[in-house]
Amino acid sequence: PKSIILRSSLILGPPTPLKNGCKKGSFPSFLQFIHHRLETGQSTDYFVNEFRSVVFVEDVIDSIRHFLNNSLGRGSEDASAEDSSSVFNMGGSTRASRVDMAMAVANHLKLDPLSINGVIRPENNGGGVPSPPDISMNVDKLAKELGRDKMHGLTYIVAMTFDSL
Repeated sequence: PKSIILRSSLILGPPTPLKNGCKKGSFPSFLQFIHHRLETGQSTDYFVNEFRSVVFVEDVIDSIRHFLNNSLGRGSEDASAEDSSSVFNMGGSTRASRVDMAMAVANHLKLDPLSINGVIRPENNGGGVPSPPDISMNVDKLAKELGRDKMHGLTYIVAMTFDSL
């Protein structure tokens, strides 16, 4: 069967409108968690050696919409055969560590970054969910499919997240 596989990394954006949506503890998302920690000045450790291709939630929606409207219905250059499947890396243009994300929020909101502690992620991840330290991705194929020069990066994601509130 014809199929499209969208591999995502860390999806970021404003809080979900759903009552029990994506949460980071008691916070709607990771960016809101960072914002709260910065506002309260609570010292927080962020990994400096774990990288993701952060993607804006609206870009995820646009990508899914694109494939529903175009590729799966009429076929596309990359998925035109009847029994074909295509894999697209669905990330943003920025390879970012957790400390990069925290610094981007601090810079955008003009908050003091002194509570941001860059730390090395332990090899065994401290007993947390195992994951590779670097799952950044090349997203050129998806950007081309969507007719873009590149996908949105971390600075844009942070601006759209907090300027939309």
